[in-house]
Amino acid sequence: MHELVPVLDRLADQLESPQARTLLTMATVRPFFSGCTQVVPLVLRYLLETCRTVDEAFDRLRTIPIAIPQNVTLVDEHQSLTVYVGPDIPMAEAHDACAANHQHLPVPDEQERTTRTRARLAAVQAAGVDVPSMLRPPLYQCSYDQWLGTVYTAHYRPVEGRVT
Repeated sequence: MHELVPVLDRLADQLESPQARTLLTMATVRPFFSGCTQVVPLVLRYLLETCRTVDEAFDRLRTIPIAIPQNVTLVDEHQSLTVYVGPDIPMAEAHDACAANHQHLPVPDEQERTTRTRARLAAVQAAGVDVPSMLRPPLYQCSYDQWLGTVYTAHYRPVEGRVT
């Protein structure tokens, strides 16, 4: 993980206060002393800074222990791929490049009633390139008091090098 240091240095240089820089350092160094796992936002930034293709990111991600189960979608101008990562599972490739808030295991009915994750996955698969449909239920959620609200929706256009 020595390659992560220059990435973190660049991130730290963009922070306005010394306290924020210290927090970034603590967030990064702490996992090395408590099981050597990383949190996904730092890993994603690392992949963005060091990889140019999905294949490079896939190979690199396979070597990084992840602290919390996550779905990660990797996209470049030639391909897209969703993988499931986590502390107690081997990295696994999804059937397609779509993800909701579950991994590859079946979702119990009770969890589906709360999260609507199967319905959301079906909706995102059906939406294709229909971006406005991403801004309506079941994809767009407002259940923030249950930690199920949509934080952001993005439209990636890797061939153009744009995201909105």
